Amino acid sequence: MKKTLIIAVSAAFLSIPLFSSCSSCSSIEHSEEVTSEVMAAQIEGRRAARRIIHMPQKDSTELKRCYEEIKHFRDSIVPNHTADFDSTFFSTLRIVEPKVASSLQYGIF
Repeated sequence: MKKTLIIAVSAAFLSIPLFSSCSSCSSIEHSEEVTSEVMAAQIEGRRAARRIIHMPQKDSTELKRCYEEIKHFRDSIVPNHTADFDSTFFSTLRIVEPKVASSLQYGIF
């Protein structure tokens, strides 16, 4: 009786690392998925900024229309990562076209 109890207890203790490592695998997979979603939002933010940067004429009406399209696109593509999209969008735009970036970010037209 004592021998079977010792075997059962030691089997339980030996299985703890096995189960704990499985739960950490799922958290790693989840964090990798979130990281890839954030990177996708950042890539799309850069693409959207380039769309405005390469506009031939940047009059206020055209900028407003284009920015509204970009916001609609952002909300449909990366709804959970809009902050990542916006951050990359505005920092990319700020580097090349600082006046345009501030006018879009603060609604100054």
